Amino acid sequence: MKKILFAIMLLCSLVSCGTSETVVSTGVNLSEYEYCLLGTGSTSGDADVTDIILRVENILPEVFTIVSKERAYYLVQEGNKVLTPDISVKSEKWDGGYSYISVAFRDLSTGRLLAVTKSSGQGMSIEEDQHIALQKIRKELISKFGNNSKQQR
Repeated sequence: MKKILFAIMLLCSLVSCGTSETVVSTGVNLSEYEYCLLGTGSTSGDADVTDIILRVENILPEVFTIVSKERAYYLVQEGNKVLTPDISVKSEKWDGGYSYISVAFRDLSTGRLLAVTKSSGQGMSIEEDQHIALQKIRKELISKFGNNSKQQR
């Protein structure tokens, strides 16, 4: 019985996987961006992944200082740099498919696309796919932008 349980656990760990990466525009220094304005970028995904979009937004305060629209425009006038994210989530509708998350960061004052962070997850169920993709995007965001966070100051 123990051998069967071990084999099942091993199989599950081999089937579950995820990836993540960040692509940065040439000449962009991500450490200059401490502030993030939510709610101005676009979000895309089916209604059944809205909770995943919210979970991605909940990760961003771990990485950036979240500011209001009024504060963001004031910071830009003072010469600070503010990001605004476009979040996209896609989950394939079958067990064993993939879930994809991407966050495209734009400079609030110029609209320039600065960086894209993306992740994918594949598990034994749609929920596990999404969980893996969320774990990967969180780790990647903290890895690439973590020094910008208010917790690091």
